[in-house]
Order: sequence, then C-alpha cells, then structure tokens
Amino acid sequence: MISSLKKRLSKTPQSVKTLESPDSPYLKNTNRLGDVIAAIQVMATYRYYKMPHDGWADRIAPNEDIRFHAEKWKNLIREHPKFFRLDSAVDKASLVWRRQFPKRYDLEKCDLISLEQYEGMTEPKKRQILRTPLPSTDIKR
Repeated sequence: MISSLKKRLSKTPQSVKTLESPDSPYLKNTNRLGDVIAAIQVMATYRYYKMPHDGWADRIAPNEDIRFHAEKWKNLIREHPKFFRLDSAVDKASLVWRRQFPKRYDLEKCDLISLEQYEGMTEPKKRQILRTPLPSTDIKR
C-alpha cells in the first residue's frame, strides 16, 4: 500500500508530499493513523478539553502502562500539530478542534452557560468553566 501511495505522490507537487518523506509522522509505525484517530475521538468528547499526557494516555488506552504510553501520546501530539496543541509549559495537551470554542462549559452542571453568566462569575469559578466537548455525532461524520 505504501509503495502505491509513493508512486501516486511522485506525481504530486513537492509541497504536498508529506507522506513520502521518511520523516513523516504518519510512517512511524503501522498503528499511527489509528492512534491519531483514537486521540481525536477521546480528546473531542471528554469533558476536560486539556489534560496532562498521562491523563490522555489513561483515557485513550487505559490498559497500557501509563509511564510508557504517556510519552508515546506526548510524542504523537507533538508530531501532529495540525490536530493537537501543547500548552506553554508543554505538559498539557488539547485538541485544536475544541480550542475554537469559547470557554462556556460548566463542569458542575455539564451544560453550556451564557456569556452573561460567565462574566458574572468570580475568578475561581471561571477556572472551572471549560471548552465544550463535541457531540459524538460530530465525531462520527
């Protein structure tokens, strides 16, 4: 399959040839695409939009060794900046898709709040308001 893809890419402009490069993150291993999709699905729908890598590792693949797999997921997230972002301290990750939404999701109520409600909150309460999870119907399309 890879060789046929490389043949098609040989006729593609150089700026599009990301899969042909031996350094392409999609060619790291045979499970890479599945891992990217799994991370997108979990990070899109989980109630927290940003977590440390070991938290995501536990949510994405709960039966695996957390210490080893936290590093695996951290590397996957770093190598796919089109989909994932790291915070400035580089210890928490989020899905780009969710970052487009304003922080209006109340964790206590598991519901959206209005801008007026958000603006009327104290600063400690505002820190409990996150970006909304995506509905599962958005992920299945």
